Amino acid sequence: MSMRFRSLPSLLAGLFLLAACSAPAPQTPPPPAVLVRSVDAASAPPAVQVYAGEVRARIESDLGFRIGGKLVERLVDVGAEVAAGAPLALLDAQDVRLAQASAQAAAAAA
Repeated sequence: MSMRFRSLPSLLAGLFLLAACSAPAPQTPPPPAVLVRSVDAASAPPAVQVYAGEVRARIESDLGFRIGGKLVERLVDVGAEVAAGAPLALLDAQDVRLAQASAQAAAAAA
């Protein structure tokens, strides 16, 4: 055998030794532990809750008219500021005329 073929087994043995002496392969960390919980179906409270009560404004103003009648027009919007004595609404004049005619007829009959 020639020198070339005799050195081949020693060369291979040297490579195996070098491979065995190399650093160990890094170990992968184990996967993290997972906590498993089972979920059971449960009845939930109703989404809508009903309460009895009365809603009122923080500030209330008592309004009144000198005479009774039907409201024809509202002159002021809700929440608007008004001066004292300013008209807020208009009443139907027909009711006033009928009441006046009735009072005059009662006065004439007396």
